[in-house]
Amino acid sequence: MRLLMLGVMIFTLSIQAQNVPVYQNFTSNKPNLNEKNEVYLGDKMLEQAEGSYKACVIPKETKLANKRMYTIEYRANEPMCKMSQNDKDYQPMYDNYRDSGNSNRFPIRISTKGNTVTVKYCQMGLCAGKVKFDKSMIEVSDKTFVYAPNSFQQSIEYAGKSGNKLNFTYTEFKSGMSRDAFTRNFQIDLDEGDVAAFKGAIIKIHSATNISIVYEVLRNFQS
Repeated sequence: MRLLMLGVMIFTLSIQAQNVPVYQNFTSNKPNLNEKNEVYLGDKMLEQAEGSYKACVIPKETKLANKRMYTIEYRANEPMCKMSQNDKDYQPMYDNYRDSGNSNRFPIRISTKGNTVTVKYCQMGLCAGKVKFDKSMIEVSDKTFVYAPNSFQQSIEYAGKSGNKLNFTYTEFKSGMSRDAFTRNFQIDLDEGDVAAFKGAIIKIHSATNISIVYEVLRNFQS
């Protein structure tokens, strides 16, 4: 069984979705239709997911604030997001506070001075556990795409070339994980055409090697 924990994930958004208001759920398709794209072996070629834009903070490295009685973790590549547009605090999606074997999840706040972003956790109006990030090592965005909890996502990855046959892996995600039962391998024979179709998605192949593929999406997933 193949498990892939998603939790709250982010991905680069298509231009088509950029005008959607923040904190409003929508279905995002990546990449744009009818545009040439190149990906490499194991990369996602197309993806459909339900979610919303949120204001988020995403550290690019993990940092710990170790105090005598507790430890606060700011985890790399894990978004901490405001749950509503007017919130002051960002909410982590993991337990960021540990003391004496216990753990908890506390909101965080940030402040910026020059090239430094200071992050701290807050509880009942009191803030502590400060750490400092260089601006290059933390992303602060008013519009990050975040998957909706327990939502349905679909993707197709490029799995390489065997002779004149191209291999792909289709995966469905639900409730934060993928399973073998929702993963399918399929292939197309270039001798029979340069178009792949699966689950309603239609992909035109322009060129391919065992390392990379150049393609365009003609139609998105229909399910």
